[in-house]
Amino acid sequence: MGYEPLHHKYRPQIFADLVGQEAIAHTLTNALNTKRIAPAYLFTGARGTGKTSSARIMAKSLNCLSFDSPTPQPCGKCELCHSITNGNALDITEIDAASNTGVDNIRELIERAQFAPVKARFKVYIIDECLTGDTLVQTDSGLMRIDNQDLLGKQVLSYNESLATWEYKKVVRWLERDVKPTLIIKTNQRSLQCTGNHLIRTESGWTAASNIKFGMNIWSPVTVDVEKSWKCHTSLEKVKSITVVGNEPVYDIEVEDNHNFVANGLLVHNCHMLSTAAFNALLKTLEEPPERVTFILATT
Repeated sequence: MGYEPLHHKYRPQIFADLVGQEAIAHTLTNALNTKRIAPAYLFTGARGTGKTSSARIMAKSLNCLSFDSPTPQPCGKCELCHSITNGNALDITEIDAASNTGVDNIRELIERAQFAPVKARFKVYIIDECLTGDTLVQTDSGLMRIDNQDLLGKQVLSYNESLATWEYKKVVRWLERDVKPTLIIKTNQRSLQCTGNHLIRTESGWTAASNIKFGMNIWSPVTVDVEKSWKCHTSLEKVKSITVVGNEPVYDIEVEDNHNFVANGLLVHNCHMLSTAAFNALLKTLEEPPERVTFILATT
């Protein structure tokens, strides 16, 4: 059995287990007991305050098969509770905000939300925002692992799509993103392990990792001597294989202006917030929410 960090092994399973969040636990417990389920919840706070744990507990509480209705004490043993814990429940969707920042993405999400749940009582959309900890990020002072919080404030290699140039930009946020299913993409000379919804820059544009195919070309910077001044040009790395692997702790950063960076020699998108238009579209939907659907927004 693989190594499991203690803070994941002992993750709270019911609201009563949440430490330091008694008021929130009490409020959500009352909502479940009285069957007054809101169409949306906003969980906000610093890293480690329990936003993702709370969202998953809420998803289990709404859908636990051991009870005939929502409960503040999900069993943690039924099929749905297990699938939510493992991140593969059909009606529970964790959405990477980096892949769904635009209004068209949110409209598509809202359209899917109109359909009734397949197995669960409630459809739950957790809008959150990823790369494994051993991923190397190119900074102006050398390579750094993405699980190193010292990346915050560093200058990292990024691509300016408006000017079509490579440049260094400041890291404005560093985030630990829980344990999630990952896949490994291998190219001619590179290898990258990330979540399936992480965006990667290919010849045809930004593409979710799960949609990367054999033979596609991924953007990669190459340093060349131009009139005795070292500059980065764009080269292409051809995809040789894509392999689905196990759950891993994942991390992300936000880079100012360009919102992308170089990870293991490949250009990837960073975490990003919903655009104003996308957020407004989501708010408009909540004015007349679909039945049996709950949105949970988790943000720092």
